[in-house]
Amino acid sequence: MVGIAALPGIVLMGLSMVAVGVSILALLLLTWPVYRLLVVVSGGREVERQKQEQPSEGMAWPGRRHVDVKIIDESQAGLVQAQPVDEVAGPERT
Repeated sequence: MVGIAALPGIVLMGLSMVAVGVSILALLLLTWPVYRLLVVVSGGREVERQKQEQPSEGMAWPGRRHVDVKIIDESQAGLVQAQPVDEVAGPERT
């Protein structure tokens, strides 16, 4: 008896889910042509080609300067690691 009374609610929940799916599909159908138009107008594919055509290691981008970096391992540098401070209590004061 209770199962029969629940059928209209179950049907309405199913129809609501279908309505949400149809709404999302309608938005995608409306926005896809606008997206394609903006890609063509803005030259979006041009940017992707430029990313693929990065200069080799010996060449530099125009307007950029080259920075040499040397990474030093902590054990080789003789650095002493600081002891963590308890953030709640703070450092001990004498």
